[in-house]
Amino acid sequence: MTRLLHFLLVLLVCIFVTGACGGSSSTPMELTESPSATQESDSALADQSTASDSNVDVADSSTGSVTVEDPPTNSPIPTLVPTLTVVVPATKIGDLGFQLSLDGEVVVEQSGLVKDQADTKEGIMFFEYGGVSAILLWLEGLDSDIDAVLSDSYVALESAQPDLGFSLMNAGDLSVDTVSGKYIAFVTDSGIAESEAGGIMGSWSCEAGVVFSLTVTGFDAAVVQIRFRRILDGFTCGN
Repeated sequence: MTRLLHFLLVLLVCIFVTGACGGSSSTPMELTESPSATQESDSALADQSTASDSNVDVADSSTGSVTVEDPPTNSPIPTLVPTLTVVVPATKIGDLGFQLSLDGEVVVEQSGLVKDQADTKEGIMFFEYGGVSAILLWLEGLDSDIDAVLSDSYVALESAQPDLGFSLMNAGDLSVDTVSGKYIAFVTDSGIAESEAGGIMGSWSCEAGVVFSLTVTGFDAAVVQIRFRRILDGFTCGN
């Protein structure tokens, strides 16, 4: 049994995972100025005689000035409010020849293609991710280029769900980490009103002849696009 046949058979798992296709702030403080620190009070003890018609200076007592100091006023101590640090949970995978970081706590199931366990040469993982179903697979082979893997993935997905009608919408280039790849977008129709769904499928190669294929499907086209891009943004070639 050839590697390609193994690959196509494993993709039948799409029936399970692509069900979406068918059916610090501190308290403001106002600093106030302290009242004048020095107050002067003049006490003049003088006996004044009633002035007569002539200008007579009345002898006065000596005048003294007393300086009165207010007790020191303590400046208000600002209330410090700690800055809250929000820790966003993430799911990270990094032992399969690449790194993948997903937002939130995501349950990821994985397996090998021709072996029980996935490794750096080949494997498949699938997970539900914010309203979509996603499949990421990778395999090694010098004869497995991006276009071939992308085409085989689409044919396998279409064959796995014969009750659905598949229609290609568009295709183009994509970027993942420091490499480039290809993608196709499609819609599916089960014949039931308001049951149209769709997905995006992309393929790229990092190095050493290992090719990757990512399929994301769901009922909301906008969500599918967002999740597809987020997965790609969380992917890095190499450990």
